[in-house]
Amino acid sequence: MTIKIVAGLIAVGIAITIGMFLVTDQKTAEGEPVTFFQFLTNSGTTPSVPGDAPPPPPDEKKATYDHPLGFSFQHPTDVNITSFDDGEGEVVLGQGKERRAFQIFILPFDEEGPVTPERVKKDVPDMQIESPQQVLIGKNKNIAALIFLSESQELGKTREIWFSHEGYLYQITTYADADSFIGSLLETWRFEEQYQA
Repeated sequence: MTIKIVAGLIAVGIAITIGMFLVTDQKTAEGEPVTFFQFLTNSGTTPSVPGDAPPPPPDEKKATYDHPLGFSFQHPTDVNITSFDDGEGEVVLGQGKERRAFQIFILPFDEEGPVTPERVKKDVPDMQIESPQQVLIGKNKNIAALIFLSESQELGKTREIWFSHEGYLYQITTYADADSFIGSLLETWRFEEQYQA
């Protein structure tokens, strides 16, 4: 099965890099993968990096996006969400102001276990994978995800978050300098049990 990155659907902009991470396989004291925000804290890149899309204020109004596959997440109300089928998978786009933009590409995936850099390279050998890290995301911190930096002709440096769940692969792409923004969405992501196959 070929994994495809659908890039260029998010507004074109100049990506400001957040730098190289110091450690590529961080774990908690108990040996568990760290959460997305723990990783950023441990690598010294949170809460704000020069050029970083501003984190949502604590009192910012939120809306909940519910998808027919049974996942949901909260997002600022100024972020407009649309979705469409591109022929190979489904694309969910979030577009707001100040580089608050992301793309989720969802396609069938018949493999178990967490997504690894080696698995990505198997299908996309030319993809740049910089500073890969296994983290836990989601409202319950129970979704194992691979995060890494990459490069896109349309966007420049990107932040990638990839994970699989119940027969689907989720590829989330955003600007490399939007960690605080995308992290706030990932911290609210959840799958509804009644929709799981």
